[in-house]
Amino acid sequence: MKFNFAFATPSIAYANNRGLAGADSTDTLLGVTVPLGKHKVMASAIVHSDDTTAEHDAQQWALGYLYSFSKRIDFYSAYGNINNDNGANFKVGNATDLGSGNSAFNLGARYTF
Repeated sequence: MKFNFAFATPSIAYANNRGLAGADSTDTLLGVTVPLGKHKVMASAIVHSDDTTAEHDAQQWALGYLYSFSKRIDFYSAYGNINNDNGANFKVGNATDLGSGNSAFNLGARYTF
């Protein structure tokens, strides 16, 4: 769910995950984007609750910054950190990278067509 106010855009998400053999979990995300002219500041927090007896819970937080250089070019930077509980082994990664640790820093540029 996303709302758009003049001073900020908050985001809320919830997932109820059903796994094999009762490996169920839930994920809750709270985020906000604050536009400041050509600048945007973003923050988010995610809580993962493992519903199995192992209780492999985790919490992730992230901060980001985006600068709109032009109509099509953005520069961005972001930092994220995951805190694992009870032996959980979540890593910061993406769709093409499994991740190698519990924190990451990104810096880049984006061109939209």
